[in-house]
Order: sequence, then C-alpha cells, then structure tokens
Amino acid sequence: MDSEAAAASPQTTSPLFQLTPEILYHVRKFRPVSDKEVCDVIGLWDEKEGNPADDLFLLLRLGGNVNCKLHFAVDEEEDTIPPILYYAILRGNVCAVKLLCTFGAHLYPFSDLKAQKCEEGEEPVYIGSALYVASRQQSVPLVKLLVDIGADVNAINPDGNTALHSGCWADDVEVKTLLDAGADVKAVNGGGNTALHVAVQAAGVAVVQSLLDAHGDVEVVNKKGETVLQVAASIYGGVEPEILRVLLEAGARVQARDPNGLSVLHVSSLLGNVEVIRTLVEAGAELDAATFEEGILPLHAASVAGQLEIVKIFLEGGAGVNATDSVGETALFKASACGEAGVVQALLEAKADVDTAKNDGMTPLYAASHCGHTEVVCLLLAAKANVNVPNEEGFTPLVTASRNGSVQVVEALLTARPDDKETALCVACERGHLEVVKALLEADTDAKAADEYGESALTVASEEGHVEVVRALLAAGATDTETALFAASADGHADVVKALTEAKANVNHAADSESETALEGVTALMAASEGGHIEVARTLLDAEADVNLLDGKGMSALFFASQEGHVHIVRMLLQAKAEVNPTDRKHPAALLIASQRGHLAVVRVLLDAGADVSFVSEEAGGDSLFIAAQGGHTEIVKVLLDANAEVNAEHEGGVGVSALYVACQNGHAEVLRVLLHAKAKMSVKNFQGFSPLHIAAQMGHLEVVKVLLHAQVDVNCVEDLGNTALHLAAFFQQTEIVQALLEANADVRVENTSGQTALQIATLCGHSEIVAIIEGDEWEDDDEVAEETEV
Repeated sequence: MDSEAAAASPQTTSPLFQLTPEILYHVRKFRPVSDKEVCDVIGLWDEKEGNPADDLFLLLRLGGNVNCKLHFAVDEEEDTIPPILYYAILRGNVCAVKLLCTFGAHLYPFSDLKAQKCEEGEEPVYIGSALYVASRQQSVPLVKLLVDIGADVNAINPDGNTALHSGCWADDVEVKTLLDAGADVKAVNGGGNTALHVAVQAAGVAVVQSLLDAHGDVEVVNKKGETVLQVAASIYGGVEPEILRVLLEAGARVQARDPNGLSVLHVSSLLGNVEVIRTLVEAGAELDAATFEEGILPLHAASVAGQLEIVKIFLEGGAGVNATDSVGETALFKASACGEAGVVQALLEAKADVDTAKNDGMTPLYAASHCGHTEVVCLLLAAKANVNVPNEEGFTPLVTASRNGSVQVVEALLTARPDDKETALCVACERGHLEVVKALLEADTDAKAADEYGESALTVASEEGHVEVVRALLAAGATDTETALFAASADGHADVVKALTEAKANVNHAADSESETALEGVTALMAASEGGHIEVARTLLDAEADVNLLDGKGMSALFFASQEGHVHIVRMLLQAKAEVNPTDRKHPAALLIASQRGHLAVVRVLLDAGADVSFVSEEAGGDSLFIAAQGGHTEIVKVLLDANAEVNAEHEGGVGVSALYVACQNGHAEVLRVLLHAKAKMSVKNFQGFSPLHIAAQMGHLEVVKVLLHAQVDVNCVEDLGNTALHLAAFFQQTEIVQALLEANADVRVENTSGQTALQIATLCGHSEIVAIIEGDEWEDDDEVAEETEV
C-alpha cells in the first residue's frame, strides 16, 4: 500500500479509533470488510459501546462474509476451524445468530468438519449442525430460533447424534420444542442409542415422559445390547425411581438381558442401587436369572460387591441361597473371598451351606483364609465350617493362611484344632512368616515336623535363609541341624549357619547316599566352598570344620573351591591347612581342575602353596600342563611352564600324547606357540602313529598347521598306515590345509600302505577342488623337472 492510500485508510486497530456506522458506510470506498472485523463484533459484543447489532448489520450489508471462520482459532487446522455462527451460538447470542442467519449463514457448515481435537483417551467431540450445537448449549431461545428459521431438526451429526440426542441433556421445554418441530424420537446415533437411551442418563422424568409420549421405543437395543431400562439401571448412584416407573409402565421388559446374559438386576446389584433393585423386584425381575456362560446370579453379584441391603432384598424375595455358578461358587463363597462379613452373616442366617465347595475343592472357609479375612473366618467357624477340607491340591485353610502369613487367620483356625499343623509349619517356615511359626509352635505343633518331601521345617527355613524362624524352631526343640546346616551353607546364608553352629550342629556331618539334599559324603564346608560363600566358609572353619575331609569321590573343599574359581576361599582353605596335593592318583587334584576350568588366579595360588605340577590323577589322564593345553588356556600353560612343568611329558597310557599333541588336536595355536618356545617336541605320535601335524590336518586346524610348518615339522612323516598329513587332509576335504601343505613342499607322490597317493584318495572321494589343486601342483613339479633336464 502506498503512503497516500495508507493515510486514507482507517486504522481500526488503534485504541483511539471508534468504529461507527458512518465510518463503516464510507470505509467501503477504500477496502472490503475483513473477516476479522466481523469476528470482532461478535467476540466483543458485550464490551462494545452503542448497539453491536447495528455494527454487525452494517458490516454484513457492506459485504462482510457471513460464513467467515474464527480468526482467533490460530492453533486449529484450517478444516477444523468453525465459522462465526458457531461462536455466536456458543455465546448464546440470539441476536447475532438471527442476523447471521438472515444474511444467509449456512445452518449445516459444521457437519463436514472433522472431530474437534481432544486430550488422549477422550472421545472426540463432533461439531454437527447449527441446531445440534444450539441444543448442546441447552439454549431454548436459540433452538426455537433455528427451528423457526427452518433448520433441519433431524440433521445427523458425524457421530450419528441429532439435535434431539443432545437436547435430552437440557430440559423438557427444549425437548418438546424439537419434538414439535418433527424430531425423530427413534433416530439412533453411532452407538445405537435413541434419545430415550440418552435421556434416562441425562435428564429428569419429564424429558423421559415427553419422549415416551412421542412414541419413543423402550425396547430398542443399542450396540452394547442394552435396552433403555438396562441403561437406566446401570447409572452409578442410581436412576430416579420415577424414571424406572414410567419406563416399566411403557412396557419396558424387566427380564431383558445383554449379550452376556447380564440382567438389570445384575448391573444394579454391582452398583448398589438399592431403590432401583426394590423397584425392579416389585416389577417381577427374575431373581435367579444367570449369565449365559459364567452362570452368575444377581445374588452372586450383590455378594461380591458387598451390597448387604440388596442381598437381603434378594433373600427375602426367595433367591436360591445355595445356587452355584459355572465353577461351583455360591454367594457365600464369593462373599467370603471378598471379605464381606455383613453379607456372609446374612447368608448364614438364610441357611447357606457353610461347606459347599467349588469345583476345585475350595470351601468358603478356604477362600476367606487364603485372602486373610479374619472376621469372615470367625463367622464361618462359628457356623461349624469344617477346618480340614482341602482343595484339589491338598491344601487346607490353615496351610494357605500360613503360606500367606495371615497370623490372625491362623490363630482363629487353630481354635478349631485342625489336623495339618505340621504341614502348615513347614509352609510358614519356607515363606519366613515368623509370627505364624510362633503361633503354630505355641499351639503345640511339633518343631521336628517334615514336609511331604521329607525335609524338616528347620531345613526348609535354613534353605531360605530365615534366621529368626530358625532360632524359633531351635528354641522349640528342632533337631535336624546337620541337614539344615548343609542347606544353609549351600545357599550362602551365613547368619543361619552361625545360628546352627551355635546350636552345636555337627559341622563335619557328611550326607549319606540316600540324602535328597546332597551327594554322598559332601559336607557343609564343601557346599559353601563350591558356592563361593566366603562368610559361610569362615563361620564353618571357626566352628572347627575339618578342611581335609573328602566326599564319596575323593573331592575336598579345596577341590570344590578350585573347580569354581573361588580364589578367596582357596586362600582361606589353604591358610586353614588344606592339603594342596592328593594322597594318591585315585583322588582328583585341585590344580588339575583349576587348570581344566581356566581359573588362572587359583592356579597361581595353588602353585604358591606347593601344588605338584606333575601329579596325574586316574580320572584326568594327564598332568596340569596337559589339561591346560587341552583346554586352550594359554596363560595357565605359561604359568605351569614357569613352575617347571615337564613340557614333553607323555600321557594317555604312554602312547606319545603330550601337551603339544592335544593343543594341536584341539586347534589351540597360541598354546602351541608357547609350547614350541619351551622346546616341546613335534615328533611325538599317538598309538596310531599320528603326529601333531596329522591330527591338526585331519581336524581342519589351519592355523595350527601353519605354526607347525613354520617350525619346520616333517611335512612328509607317515602314520602307521603310511598316510601323510596330505593324505588325511585330502580325505577329510580340508582344502586350505591341502594348499598349505603343498606350499610347504609336501610330496604328492607318497603312497600309503594301500598304494594310494593323496590325489587318488581325493579322486575316490569326489573332492574335485582338492583334485584340481594337487594336479596343478604335480604339473608344476613336472615343469621343474623338465627345466632341469634341459639344462
């Protein structure tokens, strides 16, 4: 805009400028009316001086856009911004709405708009037609205005609602206005609800009556399978009894069910709508109507919900007090499980069977005991409930209460002198429920009790580390201290071990062959050493545990600790004078097992303590160096060599198998390098005449083969059947090794005792790639011979 035009244009945003009809009349000569001006007149209607209706009228006469969109809806997407008529309706501005409609505002602009944005988890709010919006605002004047203008009273909102649906949240006047204008009382929204479905939730009896007078259908079922009566009955806090009365008078079926078989009685029982229940029962609602699959009755629902007054109404009405659902639960069972003492008392007074068990054998007493409902347990016991009835797993009320630590329930059950106190004691000990244990012991339960597997209560408590329970059992005379000591030691419970040693448990007791908790001859110290439980081991040693006892296989505590790599325990045992070397070859050595498992730190400690590097047990078949090389433990091999281990010692019955041989056999190239550096012989052979090169070639260990070849091993040495390493590599299809051997000048012409060369073997086996490699090498050899002949 040039400066001259700018000077001529009125500045409507200036606070000193007052927009008047006269100026509006002349402003048309300079520019069109903006949408903002139209919006501002309505937005500032109450704040404007003069008559804002005149301003709006003139703006619209001057060409203002009657369908302009709210300019201040800056956060909305373009296609969700409503027109100004929407805002005028929300403000309840009848005058503005009338003017806008007079100038041709669209009455249905909102129907095509998207759902308004909403918070996560909320249902979207659809805008709908002008009449729908007005009815939602509960503005009777606006509704009448739009109806008089000719708005379609049955225009459908995107979610299926009509103005009548939303009008049901208002008063009877608005509803009658819509009905008089021809609103369809039977129209259903997206959820299948008619206006009646909405009215029973939102309005008073007058609105409901108006809809019924307009022939509203009380039996229409929505998409949830609910009739109007069912919707009314499901209102939290209860619907007006008068609404129920008019629905019933209009023919609503009191026996109606939803797709799951829930009746109005079920729903109202769960919600505690007492007056609704009275009305429904008086109207003949069926008291024993069960849901289709679960078989739940209204009495069951009321009992679960703890609705005592409703339960009494049902009982007075003749409901079956002992009726069961599909899993065999009675109302008494359900109330007992939920801890509803008042309901339980009422059911018992109505002669409910106190011992009726559900399908899995659980009685009401079991359910109450399991859930810790002491008051209910006392009521059931007073009604002579059988305290010894087990469920299908064999657990009684006392056992389940003991398992769950419900001490008050346990004390109540003990007054009935139950039969299974010992089992309950074991269960309580396992869970560590000290107060329950004390209650059972005070009731003269045998402290020496054992469970179904033969484990004593003391052993179970020790195994789980419940030291206070252990002390209580010991004080009550429990005697199975040795087995308990082993269990506590194996699981690392140092405080329990200390308590048992203070009770003079035999720390050197060894498990016999029939024990379920340990191998034959294993002591508590061995178990602690194997588990790495250093505090337990220290406690046992302080209690003078014999550090050199052996189990049935000749293994000591030192062996177990070394086997698992527990170096701190190894040191502790050695300080306690543990023998580092076995007395004969029948017993395994700690150094051997540590070398086998790769526990370098343990190996160092054992060597410092004088472990014999040359010791060979019958089971191991070799010394520590042999075992370490076999496992590929390079650093341990180095340490053992530094400790003067014999690098060329032969084992496996003296047939030539050495540490170097097994390293080659298992593909440990780094170990091989260390052994070669220590002058290990490459010429050793096994009982078949296999050299290290033979076995490495057969097994496909390319890196080992390369190390041996680099060390100048005899590439053409033969085993007992005359095969070279090349023969074996060709037979076992080790292509890369064949190539490496040929590059090391392996003789392809060597024949084995069967007269076969490596090439012939490869050919017979169909190894074409190896055949090609060997044949290529032969041609090279022939060329070299020809060149020498020519010279």
